Amino acid sequence: MKELLALHEFESDNGLGGPEHQYAKSRPWRLKIVNEVIEGKDNKLFDFSHAFRAQDYQKPKPLHGFNHVSRPTTGATSWRMDGCEDSHAPLVVFSNSLLTDLHIWDPTIDELIRAFPGFRFLRYNTRGYESSSNEPVDVDVLADDLAGLLDSLGVQRCFAAVGVSLGGVTCINFAIRYPLRLDKYVACDCNVASSNNNSKAWLARVSLARSEGGWSKLANRTVERWFSAASLESQTKAVSDVRRMILRASVDGFVDCVAALCDFNLTEKVRGIQIPGLYVVGKCDGVLPEAMAKFAQAIPQASFVGITGAGHLPMVEQSEAFVRVLRDFLGSS
Repeated sequence: MKELLALHEFESDNGLGGPEHQYAKSRPWRLKIVNEVIEGKDNKLFDFSHAFRAQDYQKPKPLHGFNHVSRPTTGATSWRMDGCEDSHAPLVVFSNSLLTDLHIWDPTIDELIRAFPGFRFLRYNTRGYESSSNEPVDVDVLADDLAGLLDSLGVQRCFAAVGVSLGGVTCINFAIRYPLRLDKYVACDCNVASSNNNSKAWLARVSLARSEGGWSKLANRTVERWFSAASLESQTKAVSDVRRMILRASVDGFVDCVAALCDFNLTEKVRGIQIPGLYVVGKCDGVLPEAMAKFAQAIPQASFVGITGAGHLPMVEQSEAFVRVLRDFLGSS
């Protein structure tokens, strides 16, 4: 004898028990099965309990290896979902710069929720921000981390991936490595390849970070490099917020991710990207505006926008202007 369980989900006004239901139950084949094949049956009707909302997502629990060492299911150590409560709604994911956490996107997401009420918005702390992952990190690892995070949430395809600096490189490489999982991408204040001079600068920052009292000095020098002169002179809240983010970051995790920025070259691969891309840069971000405008011209379906009065983090320093640019791109067909 076999036992079978059939589970049916109905809308509240489905007509259960009504004339249509009675008609379906009276069909000859159904009566034959019930009377001649089934020895016993039991029907149970359950009330609705809970709608699974975007806010119900929780941080993935660590997996435990053979040596009882906890390892995260993805390099994304902490993350947050906001927006539409429909778990099938279009999703936009945000990837941070080195030394910052997911809160750099607070103003952006607050505005986007109002502009796109039917969307979900996912952000996460990049590998290395909270602690060292104790393994080599390169731009492929970072793109795979994003894929792993989406896998853990059951997301097969994103509407868009948005990243800045290290996160911008991550989103570009995600578009390269996972072209079928993305409709659009946005890369802010980043390059498509490392250079010798930039690598030397990063290694000098690693030495400073390792020195006594160096972490505080690195935080100060970083905000001085990232923000426009006007923001630094007035010591805006954005400057102090970012400085605090840097001071909370893991020194060892910082060193891990510096390795990714010191040795990568996506120059040829970006030319094969076949989905729309937007390259955004703060006009006060050193040589990057000129560099990004130049390489964006060689990328299919790519556009370029510079934001006045912003340095390395336009979403923080000029949030309203950044949101306008992003809103126009996400809303375009």
